[in-house]
Amino acid sequence: MEIWKSFSGYEGLYELSNKGSIRSLSKKTGRGNGYLTKSLIIKQNISNSGYLRVVLWKNNFCKNFSVHRLVAETFIPNPENKPQVNHKNGIKTDNRVENLEWSTITENMRHASKNGLLIGVKGEKNHNSKLTKEQVVEIKKIGNSKSQSEIADLYGVNRRQIGRILNNKRWKHIKI
Repeated sequence: MEIWKSFSGYEGLYELSNKGSIRSLSKKTGRGNGYLTKSLIIKQNISNSGYLRVVLWKNNFCKNFSVHRLVAETFIPNPENKPQVNHKNGIKTDNRVENLEWSTITENMRHASKNGLLIGVKGEKNHNSKLTKEQVVEIKKIGNSKSQSEIADLYGVNRRQIGRILNNKRWKHIKI
């Protein structure tokens, strides 16, 4: 059963459900000679990090909110004052109360690690990458014809990195 509650700072403007929906209470629609107040479900968007977000308006100012955080703050007590909200099933868009829990940073990271939710960005999409896919292919091709130190000097990385590439410990998703 869906339960609706008002939440802190937006009382009388919006309500939040235990299933993660948000509705506006102040939408007026024209009808005949008067207006009818009607509640409307607010559209949610997925952030770059995969969480549902919503834009709420108050006094002509808008503010962005993470839906899972609003649900937790509204429906789940936090007596230990834990700073993060964890999705128990690992699905960032599942904001039902029963899927959320307060957690510490460490608890959240352990949960993510235990459930295979920590997925690193591979290759040149990783912000720490100093090489491109094309350079790695070249390194793998010339790996036996030059020393690791010579290759490292050519590409501006250290010899250890070249060794890791040639031994398929790094960039192993690149096959030649």
